[in-house]
Amino acid sequence: MLRRVLRRVLWAIKGMLVVIALASAFAWVWSYVHPGRIGLFRWTGWWGHDGAAGSVDQTWFAAGCGRGRMGIAWDWRTYNGYQWLGARIKAERDGTRWRLEVIPGLDEWYTMEGRSFWGPFRWRRSDWWDHSYAPIVLRGVSVRCWAVMTAALAWPLVGLALRVRRRRRLRQLALAGCCRQCGYDLRATPEPSGVLLGRCPECGLVPEASVPGA
Repeated sequence: MLRRVLRRVLWAIKGMLVVIALASAFAWVWSYVHPGRIGLFRWTGWWGHDGAAGSVDQTWFAAGCGRGRMGIAWDWRTYNGYQWLGARIKAERDGTRWRLEVIPGLDEWYTMEGRSFWGPFRWRRSDWWDHSYAPIVLRGVSVRCWAVMTAALAWPLVGLALRVRRRRRLRQLALAGCCRQCGYDLRATPEPSGVLLGRCPECGLVPEASVPGA
């Protein structure tokens, strides 16, 4: 029972890896055809009324693809300076609920172009201030789509190759008149067409009632 459950769990994991690989392949193509990002954002803070000073914060959680890369990022910023009024108007219009937004086009914000890298990975961890925002906090990582696809397919492909190899070996053993489990010669006589024994004397497996080469 436990072995059956474990086998099903492994099959489910392999299925998920195949789905991830297919999604990565799709993202690879899509990143060149229609690059962009999709994310959740919301406004928070106090933005004042009747000329009173206020604070407007914007939080982003986004995922996107572009130039053969796929990435995720988190962005948090506080508006001040000349962009504060525009941010306040948007915050009052949208409210503080989470909103879904799709933004097409290339943006180093999620592809992490020119940032720290290791192999197919790139990441960015930065905090800065300027005349429009104070402060800006950004955390993000991106990876080549082909790397995700290769990593996801590694286990399923190796398992498939081992399964094919095992079936070929079993077929060769059956054609040679040997036990499929331990490889013991089951021919009752040394002739190639000899009738097989009813049970393997080595491991006890009952073979199929057949003649080698038939």
